[in-house]
Amino acid sequence: MKRIGIILVAILCSVTLTAQNYTKKWNGIMKRYEYFDGRGNMTGYDVYNSIMGQWEHYSTNQPPTYKQSEVYEPYDVDEIYRLGIAKQQRYDSNRAKIQQAVNNLSEAIDLVQEYRGVITEAQANSINNFNNWLRKATIQDLSNNSLVSNIITNIINKTKEVQKWVESPIKEGEVVYIKGQRYIYQNEIFTPIK
Repeated sequence: MKRIGIILVAILCSVTLTAQNYTKKWNGIMKRYEYFDGRGNMTGYDVYNSIMGQWEHYSTNQPPTYKQSEVYEPYDVDEIYRLGIAKQQRYDSNRAKIQQAVNNLSEAIDLVQEYRGVITEAQANSINNFNNWLRKATIQDLSNNSLVSNIITNIINKTKEVQKWVESPIKEGEVVYIKGQRYIYQNEIFTPIK
């Protein structure tokens, strides 16, 4: 008799412990009851419809989430290496093109200083602003040909602008730089600014 009682208690305990597949919890923020399966995945929720005066059940229809432990498609290391080499070659080629355009711009600036002997403050500010823009522009991905084409076009346009400075006259009252020193041009005389 004792054995039958113990067996019945064991069967009853195992049935009650494994029978509950879902857990019902109250979510105070959303004001609803939520149902979770044994793995902790939300399977549905009940919301009270105050207009109808009844509880409504909604299923989340989410498939159980499992972590994938295997890689489906291996990486093609040779292809990645080949693409990296091609990108580096484009970068190096484009960097050399930009450097050549910058060298041409530097030669134009040197030409202005050689023939005129001076650079106006406005011209110096224009060069400084362009240098700041160029620094920011060359931080980007220089393997991108369209970006590099835009940068080179801007450098060429600036070079053409600087070449016109050789023939531009110095205006009365204009501040200029002679060998790094600031002067003001008045009455055809350069007076140092202190």
